[in-house]
Amino acid sequence: MPNWLRVPLLSFAVLGLACGTADVVQRGRWQYTCGDPVCHGYQPAPGVAACTGQQSGDACPVLDERCDPQDPCNRLLECETDPPPPNPCPLTPQGGDGSSLTGG
Repeated sequence: MPNWLRVPLLSFAVLGLACGTADVVQRGRWQYTCGDPVCHGYQPAPGVAACTGQQSGDACPVLDERCDPQDPCNRLLECETDPPPPNPCPLTPQGGDGSSLTGG
């Protein structure tokens, strides 16, 4: 292979690897949404399919996709790229005294 062809080919190979790495960074992770302010037991979310093995923190392929993990506080799992804020949702357990617990 001529020397004048090696540099451009190597540049394209490096650029291809960099683009592949950027794609991985943009993939999301399953994160819980805020559920009911007061947990009162599971109720199906209209229009949201049941989760089929997805778990919070797992990689997910489609941003903004949601599934229903059938959580007692009616949280959903959503595919997001942003990390969740610490203690994002105050929850009160069913029959609780109103004191706030961390949810999700």
